[in-house]
Amino acid sequence: DQLLARDKRFIAVGGDHSTTLPILRAVARKHGPVNVVHFDAHLDTYPAAWGQEYHHGAFMRHVVEEGLAREGGVFQIGIRGPLA
Repeated sequence: DQLLARDKRFIAVGGDHSTTLPILRAVARKHGPVNVVHFDAHLDTYPAAWGQEYHHGAFMRHVVEEGLAREGGVFQIGIRGPLA
């Protein structure tokens, strides 16, 4: 939120998936839904697991459920299997 308040453009690349969801929430608060380009081997749409709703394998599900991405604006590259 603090970075976005400066009205600067930025790009977030890499890092643990636990940082992606909060970044997209902040961007969507300021600009509305955005396009998301996700490079990964997995969809990361897994349901709650290990007693946790929020975990590294579920962030993309939350992005969609919370309306953070534009309709038709999620692009996933490198998916190698059907695992949610």
